[in-house]
Amino acid sequence: MNVDPREKAIEHLQAAIAAASARGDPAELAYYQAKLGTAYTQRRQGKAAENFQRAIEHYERSLALQPREKSPDDWAAAQNGLGTAYMKRLDGDKADNMERAIEHFRNALQVRTRQG
Repeated sequence: MNVDPREKAIEHLQAAIAAASARGDPAELAYYQAKLGTAYTQRRQGKAAENFQRAIEHYERSLALQPREKSPDDWAAAQNGLGTAYMKRLDGDKADNMERAIEHFRNALQVRTRQG
């Protein structure tokens, strides 16, 4: 029986979060929280609505731990991921989810701009 690599990624990221928490390293913890958000966004098992909600929670935790000033690229990546999760979210008001997605994409653009 093949194990879905996304499920293995979630398992490993949860272990990494526990280790980073034990070490008290907020930057590392923020990084793994964002990666776990991405993993839940891409997850195929379970209910899609629950996966997107979990993704949102992990991205929000990441952003709470990582101020823009400390790591602008990671902050922008988490904002972008949060925008994607809201855009794909199945629960809640569709228009509200889209407005939130746009807000997070705009936040990401404060750091990530196209170089011409």
